[in-house]
Amino acid sequence: MRGYADAFGAQEIYRAEARGERPELMFLEFARGQLIELFSGGKNILRPWKRATMRHSAHRILRLARIAIYALTSLQALSCLLFPSLVTAGETNLPTVRFAQSGRTSTSWPLFVAAEHKFFQKHGIYLEEIIVRGGNNTTRAVLSNTIPIGRINPDYVIGAQEKGARVKIISGTMHKLPYEITTRPEIKSGAEIKGKIIGVDTLTGGTTLAIREVLEKAFKLREGDYQLLVVGTTPDRYAALKGGSIQVTFLGPPFNLRARKEGFNKLGTIHEYLGPVQFTAEFAHEDYIRSNRPQVVSFLKALIEAGAGPVPDLP
Repeated sequence: MRGYADAFGAQEIYRAEARGERPELMFLEFARGQLIELFSGGKNILRPWKRATMRHSAHRILRLARIAIYALTSLQALSCLLFPSLVTAGETNLPTVRFAQSGRTSTSWPLFVAAEHKFFQKHGIYLEEIIVRGGNNTTRAVLSNTIPIGRINPDYVIGAQEKGARVKIISGTMHKLPYEITTRPEIKSGAEIKGKIIGVDTLTGGTTLAIREVLEKAFKLREGDYQLLVVGTTPDRYAALKGGSIQVTFLGPPFNLRARKEGFNKLGTIHEYLGPVQFTAEFAHEDYIRSNRPQVVSFLKALIEAGAGPVPDLP
């Protein structure tokens, strides 16, 4: 999946999965278009018969690649049927805990570590991760008890509690905002943000309030000096920044690292101006906590164990 994400960006992969589409087939169509464009588009430097021959070759390459992916997918499904002990050992009889988050970024690191080392299975549960795009939608999924546990910025949970929602914060896994103020290449200073469009995930959320405070503290910019545009979570903001619909936003790993490699500018971090802030929190519906306390405890034990280990160096 990493190769598909590199080709399309994580945003398109998540959207494809949400629509029930298969990213590997999207990748094939993408590659097909690139090959055809390479062999038939651009400057007319090839003779017509040569371009036709190369277009035919491109189609053959894609047909072979499609056959290979279908074969691999079929073998994977067959292995699940013939050798279930290899892929589901110790999991089929475990209670399933459904868990929602709005996307996969560096904030999900403990989750990745726990899944890689099978800490959830070790503590007696099977975790079903569900990506629900957008902080409000993730919150609603847990409020309705459709997905009983989730991870989101705590201001969403606190706001819901103030309105009488029956949810509780059960843990916090990141105690600083990991975001960088990222701008398009032509914007090299805070003063140049004036009059520009800043991409955010919501107009009233805690992160947006933090951005406003940073802009005022660091660059002396007030609310009327810029325009806010709601574009979504980190992958959406990254895509909007690349597409040019916004000129400024805030990005966390790995999208901030990718943006810097692509020539976008870093004007500072939220943490250096605001200090420690509880960024993410796990929360659960009260009914689920009451009726499934052992599973909730197992979930937390796995996350704690994942967070206690050494963090490998990033490339």
